[in-house]
Amino acid sequence: MNTIIPDLDNTRKIIEEHCRNEWPNDFNMRLHCIEDQEKALNKINNLKFEGIDQKVINQIFNKAQKDWPTDFEMQLVEINEQIEAYKKLKNHT
Repeated sequence: MNTIIPDLDNTRKIIEEHCRNEWPNDFNMRLHCIEDQEKALNKINNLKFEGIDQKVINQIFNKAQKDWPTDFEMQLVEINEQIEAYKKLKNHT
């Protein structure tokens, strides 16, 4: 799977702005937020999808990015939940 966000400079700006907005007056929490967002992005970029059509993967990634454009932790949660639901639905039919 290719990286979800290929432009790392832009990604850093997105993360920094997201965390600055979440924690404008708390530098410790802002740093924690940045670290968590970077970890989530790294996990997203290293996800493996066996047996799932690329079209479905793209649909899931696009929905996560649309729903959470600046929050990679929430994108990761949504991607994992959607993949799990897709697998259950596929096995259900």
